[in-house]
Amino acid sequence: MADNIRDRKDAEEARYKLNEELRFKIRARRNKLFGVWAAAQIGLEPTEAADYALDVVRRALDLRDDEALAAHVAAELTARGKTVDAAALRAAFRDAEAEATRQILAAHPRALDSDHRKVGD
Repeated sequence: MADNIRDRKDAEEARYKLNEELRFKIRARRNKLFGVWAAAQIGLEPTEAADYALDVVRRALDLRDDEALAAHVAAELTARGKTVDAAALRAAFRDAEAEATRQILAAHPRALDSDHRKVGD
């Protein structure tokens, strides 16, 4: 019985770790895609757009939540003379999240590390 409890605990820990890693990867990819979208709104060249998107990813690590990131990008767009309404900004953020989720789940269909075990099958 103790082995069953330990196995279940280990499986739950592995599932939690996997979910957290996926969540982190999806958020980072979403922020990059959102940064690419913002760079296109500004009209940056491809090299500058890639740098800008990376800056958005880095900035997101320092901000408290997604709303703060969206507000930061909106402020940058406004500072550069671009007007984007709140609905378009939210739509771009949602689209970036959906695409990031699709990309990450397609790229990582299995456990991400050797200490993960397949659970639930």
